[in-house]
Amino acid sequence: MRLLILLSLLFMTAACSLPQAKAPAMTTYRLGVPTLAPPSSGSPRPLTLVVDLGYVAPEIQGQGIVIQQGDLRQDEVAGARWPAPLPAYVKQQLIRGFVDGGGLRMVDDAPVAGAVNYRLRITILDFQIVEDAAGKPPRAHVRIQAVLQRLDEVAPHSETAIGAEALVPAEARRMSAIISAFDKAFAEVAERIAQATFSALPAELPSR
Repeated sequence: MRLLILLSLLFMTAACSLPQAKAPAMTTYRLGVPTLAPPSSGSPRPLTLVVDLGYVAPEIQGQGIVIQQGDLRQDEVAGARWPAPLPAYVKQQLIRGFVDGGGLRMVDDAPVAGAVNYRLRITILDFQIVEDAAGKPPRAHVRIQAVLQRLDEVAPHSETAIGAEALVPAEARRMSAIISAFDKAFAEVAERIAQATFSALPAELPSR
């Protein structure tokens, strides 16, 4: 019995002394906030823009930074992530961009009681690194669609479809250069969506 206890203690001591595998260090990467200003200066549009999430491609719903190699294979870059799950992060950056642009009375993620509310529902189809072939620089691929619609019950529920896409090559095969390419691609797509949104929104307060 004493021998069994001694062997058990020796085994536990040896197990505790084995080197433990360490999780890879995680780096969080951030996108710049695009300034989404109206095409001409003037008073802010007298309405609330509600930025809402619609469909998001399944492979980009998490916090990882996705890389696509070839037509089918998709994976997450080891040790790299966005500050939050990508859909919520993109939505947050768009809201901040519209707020910083100053072209709207209010921008929110939910309708505001007593206000004229327009909803911009975004669909995120692509937001990943694309590697087509060995030796070529990776590209940041961003593709977002949106539908703009007035939310009150009095006016007819007309919709405006908006879409933008950008593919920006990275200047080098390192994460800092790839994130810089993401910045440029996202800013380009956000700017095009914003300009189409401002073109469709009324400059004066609509009748209720």
